Amino acid sequence: MSAVRVGINGFGRMGRLALRAAWGGPQLEFVHINELNGDAPTSAHLLTFDSVQGRWRHDVRGEADVLAIDGETISHSSIGAPDAVPWREYGVDVVLECSGRFRTVEALEAYFAQAWPR
Repeated sequence: MSAVRVGINGFGRMGRLALRAAWGGPQLEFVHINELNGDAPTSAHLLTFDSVQGRWRHDVRGEADVLAIDGETISHSSIGAPDAVPWREYGVDVVLECSGRFRTVEALEAYFAQAWPR
């Protein structure tokens, strides 16, 4: 069985904790992160150093539009509208909505319309 390819929209505390909790498991493969408030180097720093969880003991690096964890790369973008993120092009099966901005079915329709048309 192949891993579920995961995208994260919003890499604040919830997005980072979701990735930390699931990292290294065979069921999930993180393939894309979309974060408005920081680039890949900023995301790498915040993922490594968490004021509550402590330092994450993995090799995390951010360069340009890529986050690398233990040598595995995850593409990184800063796109404001979820329907503008090319989730399908990244091969994403599931998007974890961690921004806190899209809390209703209506607000989430943009994900479904762009990535998984009916």
